[in-house]
Amino acid sequence: MHNRYQSFENPEDNKKFYLAIDEENIPNTIGINDFLQENYPSLYQSIKNADKLRDDNDSFFLLKEILYEGKVIGYVSYSLLDEFEENSILLLDGHYLPEDYDYSLIIDDMIETGFWLGFQIIIKYPTRKFIEALIDTEFAYRIDNKLVFSEIAFMTDTVSLDTSLNKVIDEVDLSEISESYTISSLYDLDLCAVVTLTEKPQLVYDNQPLNDENIDDYCSISIALREDEDEFSCITKRRKNKLLKNNKYFVNIYDILTKYEERHK
Repeated sequence: MHNRYQSFENPEDNKKFYLAIDEENIPNTIGINDFLQENYPSLYQSIKNADKLRDDNDSFFLLKEILYEGKVIGYVSYSLLDEFEENSILLLDGHYLPEDYDYSLIIDDMIETGFWLGFQIIIKYPTRKFIEALIDTEFAYRIDNKLVFSEIAFMTDTVSLDTSLNKVIDEVDLSEISESYTISSLYDLDLCAVVTLTEKPQLVYDNQPLNDENIDDYCSISIALREDEDEFSCITKRRKNKLLKNNKYFVNIYDILTKYEERHK
């Protein structure tokens, strides 16, 4: 494994980070659990005790320590979105932070990664607490009392409305029910959902066949995360949402954004 990544240390705070680039500078990936178990056994055990271990097949291109008062308390991991040219976009798709620490530590890492290492960052499946931290640090702002626009985009798998109303992410196999992903900057705090809004707000994705011509036409909301369901009961809120029931949710969001833009011209 030692030949498959390169390690570095930030001279300002002694924080270590690891790039999955071999000795010939060829990008690859490293299994997160095996890496943590070998290099950070105490952190690995803490994550295991908290029942927060990643799936065994989860990997990283970039992994960075989270330090607090000089002690490693967690990590942030990123993957390359290699379908984009020049490998310039990183997907923040994994992290561990003890419950009594603030998400601002992760946002600090994103800023460092984006500006210091020169990557554009996209967040995969942000939790509501993550969104609230983005608002607090002014990387996102409220459109109204529930709708949020983020300066940092989000990525989620495209799932049907029925799935997003009735399932939590750990109850499904996304490889079997999702054919694509979406990137959006909108988030609904009440529903704990990333909102994918298109120029056709009357079209809602509900397992219609997707192709190159229509893949960008359908609106959707992201599947619920276990953390958000446990803390905010978001599945119940989604099921009770009258606009979602009446197929008017996305039209309403479109109208809210249109009026907001008109007010801020």
